[in-house]
Amino acid sequence: MSCRNISGSGGGEFSVPNVVTITSNTTYISSPGVDYLEVYAIGGGGGGGGASGATITQGSGGGAGGVSFKYFVPGTYAVTIGTGGAGNGGTTAGSAGGNTDFGGGLLVANGGAGGSGGASGTPRRGGLSGASHVTATYSLVSEPGQVATLERSGAGGSNYFGDGGGGVSGTTSSTGNPGSGYGGGGSGGMLTGATNGNGAAGAVIIIEHY
Repeated sequence: MSCRNISGSGGGEFSVPNVVTITSNTTYISSPGVDYLEVYAIGGGGGGGGASGATITQGSGGGAGGVSFKYFVPGTYAVTIGTGGAGNGGTTAGSAGGNTDFGGGLLVANGGAGGSGGASGTPRRGGLSGASHVTATYSLVSEPGQVATLERSGAGGSNYFGDGGGGVSGTTSSTGNPGSGYGGGGSGGMLTGATNGNGAAGAVIIIEHY
């Protein structure tokens, strides 16, 4: 895809970057004429916790996927996208989100952890966000999942590219809300038998500079 030049106020010109968003496993090949790549890898969001039990009946939210950043030279790179953590019912904790990989380990973003299930007598915790990875030049902030209260299930964590599912409340069994965007964590379920919200899958966002 070509970039167009725009005249600046001083008579110079600059090129508009081209943004490529990858949401499935593939091989990326940079566009012709690119000078350098600005790459953001986003891990999958964790699933929220299921709900069951006589006393603690709300699941906690899953953590958001981590976001890793690095510059690359133009070229061909393998891309693996982290899946979102699955929702589980009963007292089961949410599943962790998968890691996203750009370039066969050159840039990795960790997936978020699943939230704890709501079982009587079991400590409640929100899932941790995807931890910073050593391959990143820097990592953007990602939120952990929220801890459930006695009145409401825990919301999923958010990051720069995705939103966590909102917590649910009420007097009847309610399924948790899924994460949205890229790497948002799922929220916990509410009351006995409810399932939790799924985490959102990750992505790779590449800004091609000319």
